[in-house]
Amino acid sequence: MSTSPNLFIPLKREFYDAFASGRKRYEYRAYGPRWNERTCRIGRQVILSCGYGTKRRLNGTVTSFSTSRAAAKTRAFRACYGPAVTVAAKIGIRIVRKRDVSERERQSVTAAFVEGVTD
Repeated sequence: MSTSPNLFIPLKREFYDAFASGRKRYEYRAYGPRWNERTCRIGRQVILSCGYGTKRRLNGTVTSFSTSRAAAKTRAFRACYGPAVTVAAKIGIRIVRKRDVSERERQSVTAAFVEGVTD
């Protein structure tokens, strides 16, 4: 089984910040060869980037995928993609934060650290 490389999604600062704060959970792109059910499969790892730089990045996972004609009719979507694009790809993304480590893993790391300090 081959693994897909991370799905790279560059974002404008306002949208990156919305993902980082937890206010945004879905990204909309023009449905087509780059953004479809195959390329945005559930479980695929995602890198959200503030622009194309390397300093501001978030790691995540695709949690859902659907298409939407209604989203493609919005003013914001048309401003980005133009009126010719009639279907939007709606990509659900869960940001993976460092604090998402399980309590058991956290306790294990803490115990190993304390043990190392007291030796």
